[in-house]
Amino acid sequence: MQNTLKAEGEACDADEECESSLCDKLPGKSTVCFRRCSQECKSGDICTPLAVNDRFACVPERPGLCQSCALNVDCPYPGDKCVEIGGAKVCARDCSFDGVCPSSYRCADATDTNGEYVTKQCQPISGTCECTAATSGQQKPCSETNNIGTCMGVQTCKPPNGYDACSAHVPSAESCNGRDDDCNGQTDENLGDTTCGVGECRRTVSNCANGAPQTCIAGSPNTELCDERDNDCDGMTDEGFDKSTSLEHCGACNNPCIRANAVPTCNAGMCSILNCLPGWTNADGIDANGCEYPCTPTGAEVCDGVDNNCNGQTDEGFGLATDPNNCGVCGRVCNVNNGNINTYACVAGQCTIATCTTGYQDCDQTYASGCEQHTQSDVNNCGMCNTRCMTANGTPACTNGMCGIGSCNAPWDNCDSNVMNGCETNTNTSLSHCGACGNACPTRNNAQSSCNGSCGFTCNPGFTDLDGNAANGCEYACIPTGLDDPDDSATDTNCDGIDGDAARAIFVHPAGDDSAPGTRQAPKRTVQAGINAANTATKPHVYVAQGVYADPGTVTLRNGISVFGGFNATTWSRAGSFTTTVRGNTINGGNIIAMQGAAISLPTTVGYMTIRAMDATSAGVSTYGVHCVTCTALTLRSVNVIAGAGGTGTAGTAGSTGLAGFNGNPGVNGDRDNNSGGTGGPGGASNCGRAGGNGGAGGWNGATGSAGATGANGTSGGAGGGGCSACFGSCRSGDGVRGSNGTTGSPGGDGSGGLGSTFVGNFLVTGSGGSGSTGGPGNGGGGGGGAGGQDICDNVGGLSGKGNGGGGGGGGGCGGTGATGGGGGGSSIAVFLVSSTGIRLENCELTSGNGGAGGAGGQGGSGGSGGSGAPGGNASTSEIGLGGSGGNGGTGGRGGHGGGGAGGASYALYCSATVATIVNPVYSYGAGGAGGVSSGTAGAVGYAADTN
Repeated sequence: MQNTLKAEGEACDADEECESSLCDKLPGKSTVCFRRCSQECKSGDICTPLAVNDRFACVPERPGLCQSCALNVDCPYPGDKCVEIGGAKVCARDCSFDGVCPSSYRCADATDTNGEYVTKQCQPISGTCECTAATSGQQKPCSETNNIGTCMGVQTCKPPNGYDACSAHVPSAESCNGRDDDCNGQTDENLGDTTCGVGECRRTVSNCANGAPQTCIAGSPNTELCDERDNDCDGMTDEGFDKSTSLEHCGACNNPCIRANAVPTCNAGMCSILNCLPGWTNADGIDANGCEYPCTPTGAEVCDGVDNNCNGQTDEGFGLATDPNNCGVCGRVCNVNNGNINTYACVAGQCTIATCTTGYQDCDQTYASGCEQHTQSDVNNCGMCNTRCMTANGTPACTNGMCGIGSCNAPWDNCDSNVMNGCETNTNTSLSHCGACGNACPTRNNAQSSCNGSCGFTCNPGFTDLDGNAANGCEYACIPTGLDDPDDSATDTNCDGIDGDAARAIFVHPAGDDSAPGTRQAPKRTVQAGINAANTATKPHVYVAQGVYADPGTVTLRNGISVFGGFNATTWSRAGSFTTTVRGNTINGGNIIAMQGAAISLPTTVGYMTIRAMDATSAGVSTYGVHCVTCTALTLRSVNVIAGAGGTGTAGTAGSTGLAGFNGNPGVNGDRDNNSGGTGGPGGASNCGRAGGNGGAGGWNGATGSAGATGANGTSGGAGGGGCSACFGSCRSGDGVRGSNGTTGSPGGDGSGGLGSTFVGNFLVTGSGGSGSTGGPGNGGGGGGGAGGQDICDNVGGLSGKGNGGGGGGGGGCGGTGATGGGGGGSSIAVFLVSSTGIRLENCELTSGNGGAGGAGGQGGSGGSGGSGAPGGNASTSEIGLGGSGGNGGTGGRGGHGGGGAGGASYALYCSATVATIVNPVYSYGAGGAGGVSSGTAGAVGYAADTN
């Protein structure tokens, strides 16, 4: 799109006409386009407001700085002010846009001759416009003007001669010299162009370029082409090309003469058809589209769908526009199968319907569908087209061309037999026609009758249909006041006939069945089944009828499932006289727990029942009525909790007798005549490392017998017998000394007595008695000393003898084993709470039984007997001494006795890490269990108190 915006200096009427978007005027001047100061002013221009407080624009600089003035209007531009400088009134120049001033001037505020404060005016830096020695070199603008233009310059202060001549040159006509001769801001402008050559050789150059005159040189010619140009620069165009007859350049260069399906010809520059190709005809007589019609003439026209005479028409003259038997096309017979059409017509070659079969009409005006509407039965075209049958709240019918009611939309019905108002009665809401026409709803006692497809009623305020019998209406006088949780008053606050909310509860009955759904009519049998069913069905209550419930195992509470007893077994009314008892008698982990819970963090209540843990009949079993861990949101309300007696602790087992030591072995006989035999017998073995010492060997050839070996653990052996020597006569060597008996082993330590109950693993555990230790082993007996040797010498040759060997000492007996301690007695605790701060006990009676007695400690086992020392050798005792007998082994020490078990505790309430809220409690507790007896240390008596 051509740019029509106006350049700087052109006349304008509005900003949007200018390239700069600034259309304005100076006082007394016409409106033109200005350059904006933000676009940077040209050399020789300055930025100033076009009027007082007006927009800024670039304008030619005019002399005026330091020019004498009387008023502001005496200065060149509206923004320039007449100010007093150095005692003289002179013109300043506006510099408020960019603060730029000529050399020797500064941009500063001033006071004009009217005494008004003005801002941003260029003023001499020296403070005066006078040319003095102090202002030497100061300049002020000046100009030279004639009929050609105005040239700007400056005058410079050169004292004492004042300002010198104006430096501006005199305006002159523009010449080609690279200078702005006429001072209009342009250089070498309007000096014209020169043209030379013809055709494609024609050239045009500016007469002046870059301050130098220019010469025009024509271009070089080329070979002539057919292109509407003078290529060879001879003043003629396309010579040599015949555009009148050339098929390539017909009428114009490069305009080929081509006609479809024809032989073309170019005549006087016009392309036409010379003749058509075989099989084609120029039926429309237009050369431009060639021989467009594929046709070969065969003769006169016949009705066969072919243009036989190639005149561009087919089957002309055969009435195809009106003949129903040749409608539009030869042989096309108008017919619509099953169209219910009586007669046909052909209009403009299109089959149409003339008349319909009686009872039918062409309502959609479409030939292909025939007379499609049976107006005797069509509800949208009943009797005639577009007559629509309407039935309010029902389906209309059309019979013999008359509208009627076909059927009514349930629950609507035509109870007044009037076709005009359709199905006027809603049998879901009409009290006179409820469910069907004529079925009126009866009046009920204390109720308002209603209809919802069948008769019903709504109870009047203060009455409820509790028995579900419509005949007696709302027979139950009750005003609902809110949610109904079983409470101390046993009041029915939601009017469902019971204290509680039957819709939010599972019911339990002694004669129920755990496979039943848990309703009042089909209750569960066990309390646990009721709790589990409530948890699955997300019902928060379980209601338990009067009776005794011995659930298999412990009843385990569920988070947020409350259990209430005290309901009548027949009517499910609730009162304090209807007693519900939950009994626990199953041992699990050494405890009988009637009811337990864990992690009860949602409001959960157990109320109006007795919870009993039965007496423990097995050793050491504790009983808990209620056992709860982290039950911070549990409430026990009006509950009687009873814990049975704890079981007696198991008795400790007796220790076993220690193993006996083995007997020592006899010493070997010596020989009075030689050095054979006489070895000491080995000491008896011991199963606990206390063997007897070996017997000493008999001496030889008059030597002293060897001492018996020391028995295990330091029992000394007997000394050897002294030897004898005789060179004349005879002598008898000394007997070996008997070994010392081993000492008896020390008795084992007795086990400690069981201490009181301690809190272990969320249960109260009673201490068992300690086991006794094994008795110390008896020491082995010392070995018997060997007899001395005999030395006989005489003149006839003497014989030396070997003394009898000492007997081995007996092995020490082993200590008896320690007995085990008695087991702790079972505790009895009515309510046991662990980490359950927040729990509440309201109006509860808590009773614990006696703690079980601790079990008796077992007797320590007897020590094993020591082995007997063996006799020494006894041969030839008339000449050689007897071997010393071995000492007997010591008896093992007895085993320690087992300590007695501690007695079980009895608490009505036991709390661990729990701060409970307790209202109106009744406590009763039994005796603590007696400590178990022991021959060593008896067990401690069990603790007993209301609470721990």
